[in-house]
Amino acid sequence: NNQIILSDSDGNRQVFKVLNNFNILAIDYINAEKGLIFIATDPQNEERTNLYYAKIDDDSAELAATLIAENVNSFDINDLTNQVVFIKNTGDSQTIRTWNTSASTSNGIATGNYNSARFTPNGERIVFTQSAPDSDNRTESIWLMDVNGENALQLTAPLNINSEIICHPYKSVLFFSVEKSSDSISAADEHTLSQTYQLTYKID
Repeated sequence: NNQIILSDSDGNRQVFKVLNNFNILAIDYINAEKGLIFIATDPQNEERTNLYYAKIDDDSAELAATLIAENVNSFDINDLTNQVVFIKNTGDSQTIRTWNTSASTSNGIATGNYNSARFTPNGERIVFTQSAPDSDNRTESIWLMDVNGENALQLTAPLNINSEIICHPYKSVLFFSVEKSSDSISAADEHTLSQTYQLTYKID
């Protein structure tokens, strides 16, 4: 019904009607700003997915969304800084960009072949996955960089990553799953198609 429902752990629910007819694919909430960030298909072009922001008005049950960026495939919010990081497709490559509710435009911090980007718990760094320019995009390496795009550090060799990169909420630890290659699957574990890894990193 083109609605967004905000609920808390006590069972309280608020129902908001979105003024635009969006097909929402992913959504998150900025608690301090009382705002919603979401990816939705473009009402004029269903093949394109855009990033939007909607501020909640206590006196209204309607939400008017503002376009942040077009051609976006993933995003993450840091709860400490209320900053948003997202990946924008720009044709043959992607850009990692950051945005906050006080900015009129987003800020590009890196350009390459990226598949995901997430904040570390303190919001000072960004974990991202990157494919080699000449690869088939099936293998990605995990990297870490400062929130301004500087001091990029490669954490892993290229891997067949088949999950989101999950950051531990307060430790320098990452979790992710890797698809096993067909030649490494034995008859005994032929149903084990992927393995989950924990990676602990330290920045001096």
